[in-house]
Amino acid sequence: MGEDTIFNFSILEQANSLRSLVGASYMYKAEENFTEKYQMSVEKSIYSIIETYKVYEKLGIESSHSRSIFVCFLMLCEDDVVKRPQVWLNNKEIESIYNRYKRDFLFKEQIKYLLFQHQWMFRILRRFSHKIKPI
Repeated sequence: MGEDTIFNFSILEQANSLRSLVGASYMYKAEENFTEKYQMSVEKSIYSIIETYKVYEKLGIESSHSRSIFVCFLMLCEDDVVKRPQVWLNNKEIESIYNRYKRDFLFKEQIKYLLFQHQWMFRILRRFSHKIKPI
């Protein structure tokens, strides 16, 4: 997860010029058990987030997906974070990245992240989140 972004941006860094195609895209179908299939450790998620944002900054890219990257990697290591929250919470680079992009986060993501910092509240939220219907 994320290595394609890091690889692609590393290649772009070597390019002398770029062209974009209007409307060019691809479709990616995520499986329903996406987070289960791609679960990763807190350390790997932290590494992926930091490296992705380093490449963004180096290339001067401000992406509308900045918050999505952060939220996705946090979601992928959520099980490990619950077991070892200090690994995530004590990482100053993660805190800095979150503070830089938190204005782009959805309100519910900001609330979840705040709750996450208080582990007992986060555990309660996780336990009952599957029973809460989205608005």
